[in-house]
Amino acid sequence: MDLSSLDLKDVCNLKSFSGTVPLFPLSTVVFFPNTLLPLHVFEPRYKQMVKDVSTSERIIGMALLKPGWESNYYGNPEVYDVVGMGRIVSSETFEDGRINIVLYGLK
Repeated sequence: MDLSSLDLKDVCNLKSFSGTVPLFPLSTVVFFPNTLLPLHVFEPRYKQMVKDVSTSERIIGMALLKPGWESNYYGNPEVYDVVGMGRIVSSETFEDGRINIVLYGLK
């Protein structure tokens, strides 16, 4: 997808938003509105998340992990209360199942 041709009215339209988004927690990423965030998705649980949202609203919440997250990474690590929401505007799946996506930060 050529990101220069994005229709921001369509990308930012939240009229049909269900109010629920899956969280993608990372330790070093803070996601802001009106920015693009490229992600390389390789863990099975997050690959499944991308597949799931790709058939609906294409929205993911990017959450910042709180300190000490390492001890509970594969469980339910704590995240900060404020998250950045983004819509998948580009996606590429590789033969081995890894996925490159680009999120556009919503406001």
